[in-house]
Amino acid sequence: MTSRGFYRAFEERYRGSRELIRKRLTAYLPFITPLRDLYPDAQVIDLGCGRGEWIELLRDNGFDAKGVDLDREMLAACDERGLSVVEGDAIACLQSLPDSSQCIVSGFHIAEHIAFNDLENLVIHALRVLKPGGVLIMETPNPENLVVGTNNFYLDPTHIRPIPPLLLSFIPEYHGFDRVCTVRLQERSELREKHNISLMDVLNGVSPDFGIVAQKTASEDMRKLFDADFSKAYGIKLADLANRYDKRTEERLGMLDSRLSKIEESGKMLMMVSELQDEIFKKTEELVEKKHKIDKLEKKIREGNHARQVALTREKEMATRLRDANIRLQAIDKSISWRITAPLRWGGNVLHPASIRDVMRSAIFYVLARPALAEKINNIVIRLPWLHERLKSIAVSEYVSKSSKNNSFDDFVRDKLIFQLKPVSEFHSVERERLKIYTNVMEEVIGSSGMKVNIDLLHAIRSGESIDQKASLTEADRVNAEILVRHIYIGLLRRYPNKGNERAYAAQMIAGKTVKSVIDRVRSSDEYKLKNIQPQI
Repeated sequence: MTSRGFYRAFEERYRGSRELIRKRLTAYLPFITPLRDLYPDAQVIDLGCGRGEWIELLRDNGFDAKGVDLDREMLAACDERGLSVVEGDAIACLQSLPDSSQCIVSGFHIAEHIAFNDLENLVIHALRVLKPGGVLIMETPNPENLVVGTNNFYLDPTHIRPIPPLLLSFIPEYHGFDRVCTVRLQERSELREKHNISLMDVLNGVSPDFGIVAQKTASEDMRKLFDADFSKAYGIKLADLANRYDKRTEERLGMLDSRLSKIEESGKMLMMVSELQDEIFKKTEELVEKKHKIDKLEKKIREGNHARQVALTREKEMATRLRDANIRLQAIDKSISWRITAPLRWGGNVLHPASIRDVMRSAIFYVLARPALAEKINNIVIRLPWLHERLKSIAVSEYVSKSSKNNSFDDFVRDKLIFQLKPVSEFHSVERERLKIYTNVMEEVIGSSGMKVNIDLLHAIRSGESIDQKASLTEADRVNAEILVRHIYIGLLRRYPNKGNERAYAAQMIAGKTVKSVIDRVRSSDEYKLKNIQPQI
C-alpha cells in the first residue's frame, strides 16, 4: 500500500507530462479510426486509466470512452477535465461488461502491475466484450531495451515483472484473436537512420515502450480497412541495433586491420631502412678503409716515383761522371807525359809497400799450402815473436783459419780465383782507383748476390775507414770485408783483364751483373757442390 498521492507524483516526474503522454498515444489512432466509422455509437473501456490522457484523446476523436482505476488521486485529474471515470478494479469492471459491447478495450501500463493469471483473464474477457473487428490495446515497458529491462522498469515499486514483446503478443493469439501487431514506441528518431551506432545506443536505444494491438475476427471487408496498419513495422528492435553495431564494429576492425597492416608494412620498411642504413654504414667503413689503403698505396707510389726519379737522376749523373772520367782517362792514356812516366810507375808499383805485402801474402799462402815446409819455417820464425805475430796477422786478415767451419768458401775462392790469375803485381797498380768506383755500388752488389753483411761493415768500406779501427766490427767481419772486396775485384779483373776497360767494370757492377755472375759461377761449380760450401758472408 503506497502513500496517498505517491503514484500521481511519481508519474508526473518519471513518466512524463500529460501533453507528452497524449502526443505519444496518437501512434494508436490509425488502428482505431476505422472503428469510429464502423460503430458510431460504440463504447470504449480504458482499464487503469490513470490521469486520463487516452480517454481525453478518444473523446476528442469522437469516441465514447470511459475509464476505471483504483487510485483516487489519479482519478481526480480525470474529474478535473470532466472525463467519464469510475473507481474500481479493472478486471472486475471488464468482467461486468456485456458481450460484444465495446469496440476498443485498452490498458496502458497495466500488464506489468498484475499477475499473469489476471493478464490472461483480461485478454479472455476483452475478446468477449469486443465487437467483431474490435481491438485490444495493451502497452508496457519494453525489456528489449536493456536499460529499461534492467533498471528503469524497477523504478516503479508496483511493477511485478517485465513482459517481453513475444509473450504479450502470444497471449491474445493463443486465446482467439484474429491477428496481433506489435508496436514499438518512443525511440529516438535519429537512431532510425543512424549508421555510427555506439554501445550505449545498443543498450538504451531500443524502443523503451511497446504495445500490442490485437483484433477480433471480422469480415474480410472490415479487415481490409486495417491491413495497411497491421502490416507495418514499428520502432527499433534490439537485433536491429545490435546488427548495425556489429557491422560498424567490423568496419572499425577492418580499418584497424588496415592500419595495423600499414603499420606492420611501415615497420618492415623501417627495418629494411635500418638494415640498409647498417649496410650503408658498413660499406662506408669499408670504403673509408679502402680509401686509406689507396691513400697509402698512392703515397708509396709517389714515394716510389720520387725515388725512381732520384735514382734516374743519380744514374744520369753517374753516367755523365763516368763519361767524363773515361774521356779524362783516355786523354791521360794518350798523353805524352803518361807514356814518359810509364817506367817510373812500373818501378813504383814494384817497390810499393802494397806490392811487397802482396808478395809476402803470396809467400805465406804458398807455405801454408805445404804443411811440411810450414812446420820447418814456423820452428824458425817462432823464435822471433814480433815477426811470428806479424805474419799471423797478415794470414788472418786474408783468410779464416783452416780449422774454422766457415772458411771453406774463402779457400775455394782463393784457389779458383786468385792463384789461377796472372801475377798479382800486374793488376794491383790500379787497386785503389778501382776501389773508389765499386765501393759506391757495394750495397747493390750485395743485394743482387743474396749475401748478408754487417751494415757497419758496408759503411766502413764506403767511407774508406780503416776496417781494423772499426770497433763495432768483429774479427770475422773484418776478414769478410776484405774477402768481399777482393773477390769482387778479382772477379772483375778475371773477366776484364785489360786495364783500359775500367769504365766497363764500373758499368757492369752498377747493373749488378758482373759480381752476381762471378758468385753464381762459384756456387754452381762442381767443387762448390761436392764440398757443400757455406759462405761466411
